[in-house]
Formats: sequence, C-alpha cells, structure tokens
Amino acid sequence: MTAGSMRSRQKGRYGVLAPFMGEPLDRKLIEANWDDVQRVITAFRNRVVAPSLILRKLGTTPRQSALSLAMREIGRIERIERTVHNLD
Repeated sequence: MTAGSMRSRQKGRYGVLAPFMGEPLDRKLIEANWDDVQRVITAFRNRVVAPSLILRKLGTTPRQSALSLAMREIGRIERIERTVHNLD
C-alpha cells in the first residue's frame, strides 16, 4: 500500500480529522526492541543513569537506532493516551 492510497483511505474514514492522523504505529519495531526498551526503563527507575543522558546519546547518532525509533513509537502511544484522557 502506498502512502498516497493510505492517506486517501484515511481521508474517507476520518473526514475532517484526517489531517490529524499520522502514520500507523510500527508494532513490530516495538516488539523487536522491547527487551532494550525495558532495560532503559529499568535504568531510569533504578537511577542508574539520568534520562537526559540516554536521550542525548540516542539523539546524537547520525542514523537513528532501532531503539530510538521504538521509543519514539512508544512516545506516540503515550501522547495518544494523554490526548484521549484530556478529552474526557
């Protein structure tokens, strides 16, 4: 499926909300990197390393790592959840 056909389908499906719809979540990417994501979360919780340090390290690589892409996808889920909660 091309990006154009996906947008066309979304426009018909979501109407005026279509411009606010992004790409579908990459669940396989999250699943493939889940163990590393859990290690990072554990390091945050146990205060082994500052979250700012990890995020800085992930952001300085010239090419985004699979871990940083997976964390970005998880962040999208968090934003969706927060938005839906605020709509109530």
